[in-house]
Amino acid sequence: MRHLSVDSSSGPALLARRLRDDPGSPLITFYDDATGERVELSAVTFDNWVAKTANLIVDGLGFGRGDTAAVVLPPHWQTLVVIAGCWAAGLGVTTTPAGDEAVLFGAEGWPVGGPPAGGSADTVLLSLRPLGGGLVAPPGPGTLDYAADVRTYGDRFAGPPVSPAAVAIDGISHAELVRRAESEPVGRVLIAYDEDGAVTADDVVRTYLGPLRGGGSVLCRHADRAAIGRRLDQERAVIHSGL
Repeated sequence: MRHLSVDSSSGPALLARRLRDDPGSPLITFYDDATGERVELSAVTFDNWVAKTANLIVDGLGFGRGDTAAVVLPPHWQTLVVIAGCWAAGLGVTTTPAGDEAVLFGAEGWPVGGPPAGGSADTVLLSLRPLGGGLVAPPGPGTLDYAADVRTYGDRFAGPPVSPAAVAIDGISHAELVRRAESEPVGRVLIAYDEDGAVTADDVVRTYLGPLRGGGSVLCRHADRAAIGRRLDQERAVIHSGL
């Protein structure tokens, strides 16, 4: 895999560069060792999900540039899609809701008791079930089932460019996140999580923005320590962080 130098200045611009230079090879490979799930997404497939999410946010919910989304989700391929979709739609992301965000993305029943209530005008819940399954329980008033709703939106999104100075996540600008991605290893990196905490800005850099430069990430949730060595060989990856 050749090294794609970083000269893009935002998350969406970096994804656009990857789509141009290396659209078909695996970008995100996701394992959940608690369920046996494995999902592999190329840049093209990932971008389709991002576009659907951005269209849901803009056309379905009516939010856009200048708004903020709270994303309280564990390590998961759909978490990265949601964050990238928010960026494409012009929203900044926070992982620690204050209650005044435009929309909250949370996971059904996670953490125990469900996501924080806060004062968000809209809540979008993800089941995080294998194969992108819908919610187990019907969503309440003001709550959307991400899996059911996002599929109805188009897989192309044409929004204005995102400013490098705009907030990307937790007060950090897109330009700063891209700068941090430059220090990430190039190739197939494996990131394993045996604890199920909410994603952070550092997680997004390691599992998504860094791999956009060339290669990909193998993201393991509920990681089985005994399987790590075998998985490194199967995915031709080098261990980066985690276990």
